[in-house]
Amino acid sequence: MTAYDASQIEVLHGLEPVRRRPGMFLGATEQRARNALAHLLQRPSLLWQLGESARREALLRRPARLERAGDEYVYEDPVPLPAARHPKCGTRAFELALTSLHGGYVWEGTCGLAILNGGSRRLEVETSWRGRRWRARFVRGEVLHPAEDVGVARGGEAGLRLRFELDPAIAGERPDDPVARALAWDRAAEAPGLRLDALGEAAYAPNGALDHPVVLAARHRVRAGLGQAEVVLGWTADRREDPQLRLLGREPLGPQLGRQLGRQLGR
Repeated sequence: MTAYDASQIEVLHGLEPVRRRPGMFLGATEQRARNALAHLLQRPSLLWQLGESARREALLRRPARLERAGDEYVYEDPVPLPAARHPKCGTRAFELALTSLHGGYVWEGTCGLAILNGGSRRLEVETSWRGRRWRARFVRGEVLHPAEDVGVARGGEAGLRLRFELDPAIAGERPDDPVARALAWDRAAEAPGLRLDALGEAAYAPNGALDHPVVLAARHRVRAGLGQAEVVLGWTADRREDPQLRLLGREPLGPQLGRQLGRQLGR
């Protein structure tokens, strides 16, 4: 039996857990599964947090966007992250949100940003807070340039702006997966006004499911106090693929709604 003692315990700080054990946060990390965009906007994914945030803002009529230019991604959200100092550690709140696994009230929804930062080769964040523009830069989850005040916030600027490049060692090489493209269109159809350009083509559906790139053959709505979903059955425009069944919902479709959907479709 190999001897070991307490001195051999290695304590991981900051975002080291994300980079050392990405499978704990992102699911399977073999080549296909670790494509961050192979499950775009759907758990587990480095971009899930951004996609869900953009979707929520679109439903609230506050347009957010996610785009890709080469190897770089840009996310803009009208809602900023605070730049006030944390009362215990003294770090600016938006920097802390991107460098630590955290929680607490509305901050539960931003922990995914830290995981995204840990899975990125580099990331720059800008946020507007109380009339000032703040910026910080990171490399592989570690602070390169800490939070700094870079001037007066100008009208028309996004409240929050992230510019980042995913780390191929964690997210895989540049993916171009048809599953990811279909999921992006699903999210855009669920939230009319949401625009997702992360896959090199604009997923934008101002008319909801009517703009989904399948030729609609049947539609069915499910309501029962458990939520609402729209089921779209159709074919791609060239009809070369098998019929597709798409489930579009403004809220997560839990197991109860799924069972009820099955019963109604089976009638």
